[in-house]
Amino acid sequence: MNTDNMSIAGLTIDYGPFSMLDDFDYGFVCNATDKAGRYAYGEQPNISYWNLTMLSKALSPLIDEEKMQKKLDDYGDFIYPNAYIDVMRQKLGLTLELNEDMTLISNLVGTLQDAYVDYTLFFRTLSRYDGERMPLLELAMNPVPIDKWLNLYDARLSKETRTQTQRQDALLKINPKYVLKNYMLEKATFLARQGNFTMVETLLHIATHPFDELPEFEHFAGDTPEEYKNLTLSCSS
Repeated sequence: MNTDNMSIAGLTIDYGPFSMLDDFDYGFVCNATDKAGRYAYGEQPNISYWNLTMLSKALSPLIDEEKMQKKLDDYGDFIYPNAYIDVMRQKLGLTLELNEDMTLISNLVGTLQDAYVDYTLFFRTLSRYDGERMPLLELAMNPVPIDKWLNLYDARLSKETRTQTQRQDALLKINPKYVLKNYMLEKATFLARQGNFTMVETLLHIATHPFDELPEFEHFAGDTPEEYKNLTLSCSS
């Protein structure tokens, strides 16, 4: 999400180069024209705040500026942080709201950064976590940080009231197996220009069934090929 594609509802409305992360990189800049990293992944909260600040300036002739600033302060102080923590709790299968969750989530961000692991694939694999660590460790180029983080995760899961099966069932409905990655769309576009829309139809199918097990399309759920990881494009791409 950058500035010209954020709707009044806070949604991004332009796919452009702003798609899904491949290997997790907090500082990843997906727009090739963004040389300063203004819209890097890790800067998204700050950019959303800046966007809302500019909106408040445009509305200042109609709405009291002090009231709008109060809402902006609320957004930065607790609305966005709390929403983020809530989303991450869901992705981790946590139903209780404990003070230690922020530490667990912060550690996870650092873990993913150091592990060099596919973001989508990590959470989908975590959805089936049963205490056996190897499926998660095998995803990472550097598995040591994941192994250490799982110690925290195991301790946190021990405080939950849901069964393992209940948690897994819930997570498989939250963490998608399929996302449309840039390399898939690029290939589909290339084939479509030659009159072959088979891959377009395939991607449309998996995009409308992101949480389903689709054995015939399993290869689209794997790690992004190395040569296509974290592509940088421009909005005109």
